[in-house]
Amino acid sequence: MFMILPAAILLGLALRGAACTGDHLHARDTYGHEHLGKREYPQVPITPPYRPLVWGDFNVIHTTDTHGWLLGHQKLTFPEPDYSGDLGDFASFVTHMKKIAIEKDVDLLLVDSGDVHDGTGLSDGYPPGGVDAHESNKFLERLPYDVMTIGNHELYIYADTYDMYTNFVPYLDGRSVPVGNRYTKFTTRKGRRITSLGVLYDFTGNDVNTDWPTVFDAVRAVHPSDAHLNLWSHIRDCQQYDGRSMALESGRYMETIGMLPRATPTTFLFTRRYLDQNRVTYEYHTQMSNQTFDTAYGRSITDGLQELAVNFDLSYLYGTAPQDYTINQNPYPSNGSLLSLFIADAIPYALSINNTRDSIPAIFITNSGSQRFNVFQGPFTKNDQLTASPFTDSFLYIPNITFSIANQVLPALNNAGASEKRKRDEVEKELWGRGIVDTRYRSWLEEMDRRAGMGRREATAGNLTLGYVTVDSCPGAGDDTLHMALPYYSVPDFIGSNPPNVTDDTPIDLVFVDFIEAQLLGILNGLQNAENYTTADVSLYSPTLSNAALGLYAQAEWN
Repeated sequence: MFMILPAAILLGLALRGAACTGDHLHARDTYGHEHLGKREYPQVPITPPYRPLVWGDFNVIHTTDTHGWLLGHQKLTFPEPDYSGDLGDFASFVTHMKKIAIEKDVDLLLVDSGDVHDGTGLSDGYPPGGVDAHESNKFLERLPYDVMTIGNHELYIYADTYDMYTNFVPYLDGRSVPVGNRYTKFTTRKGRRITSLGVLYDFTGNDVNTDWPTVFDAVRAVHPSDAHLNLWSHIRDCQQYDGRSMALESGRYMETIGMLPRATPTTFLFTRRYLDQNRVTYEYHTQMSNQTFDTAYGRSITDGLQELAVNFDLSYLYGTAPQDYTINQNPYPSNGSLLSLFIADAIPYALSINNTRDSIPAIFITNSGSQRFNVFQGPFTKNDQLTASPFTDSFLYIPNITFSIANQVLPALNNAGASEKRKRDEVEKELWGRGIVDTRYRSWLEEMDRRAGMGRREATAGNLTLGYVTVDSCPGAGDDTLHMALPYYSVPDFIGSNPPNVTDDTPIDLVFVDFIEAQLLGILNGLQNAENYTTADVSLYSPTLSNAALGLYAQAEWN
């Protein structure tokens, strides 16, 4: 985490978890869209903010969990256009905001809370021998960040961590909290002396929302000044621990830009704003037009990112998706569910390729968390595959399981008894400790949908587009743009293919992702006592990995 003293304290978690417009060329075909010579507003109308920003004497623009989404969200299904700005647009926005801050004679800091790896082809689509986010980070380092901190996704793989330490951090000229450093100091334009504290601790197994009071109380005991805490969990959220502090979470995937002003040095009145990341938002708040908004600096970042996308061949086309497939905006199972598409269609097809066991009936099982992002109607590219289904899991199998037993495994996994439920809770706690925050994000979406209520979404929709409708514990309204809440459908922890049409005593292959091997063996042994299955009974079903399935399926079925 990092903090700022004495005018403000800024705490940001160092170890955590988890669009197109302008006057310059934009390779929309990177994401399967037409190549345009002039960047205008996106091809669908975007709702502008409904009120100007509030400025204080000390202000923070906050980004977090960008995860490689530096070319923005380029699909036309809402809410994707709400987040259609790219890093070049954001850079131009920051330039204009810095100028406004000078005109207002106030401080404006730019802060990032990490997690730049693991998300899109720009970070993950590097050729063999490369390092995740090595190239995409070259564009982040060009922004005038005042404070940056590392995220957990920078720590899972040593090569990534070493690359950040040796190649990324030096460009920040002391403005980051690199691995192992506890603090850095600098002075703002208005003369405020800033201390940014980097707190590194063993967070594995920590429960949701813990450790913060310990750190906050320790800081407050020494510095009774105001605190800006930049948090994470992929949601929009805000908390005030006392009258002189504010904790801000600014979403994920370059969807949200956080703005946190402090009114005056004497009143310590805080507010916050969650900005949709698009040019309509940026031009509204900088009072610029489409012709005047872009800076040469911002255009150069956009152009460089487009070139990187071409170098990584991210527009390689697998096929054209006939419709949208979502993780939580459609029920599972259904024709609109990405989970249904993945486990009922894509996996059985992909694993059948050059597989001598293809003629043997099988049930396929994986965890629902295997899919990270929705698939939208239109071109399905290399970038879409890396974004939607990134995990390189193998599929294993146990042969000769009678269908009547094999068909009970999936329901048993999803309806585990008290003992298995405790194991699942421990796994969930471990995932949270490791920084995988999908459960927290989905709980937030579920609560948002619940607040919308049956029929209220339609009744209050008007001209509003789908998007985030945030309710947090800080005073006033936080969202910068009004939206209609996204629909949300819960999904089970585990998903399975359609059962084969065989009799109960037919021996079949029980195929499952390696991630759940231990849990599945325990369930299988609990369903029957004829044999005690161990890892010795498990074999590799196919050399095809989980992350290749959607691309293989698209090549076969979407052309």
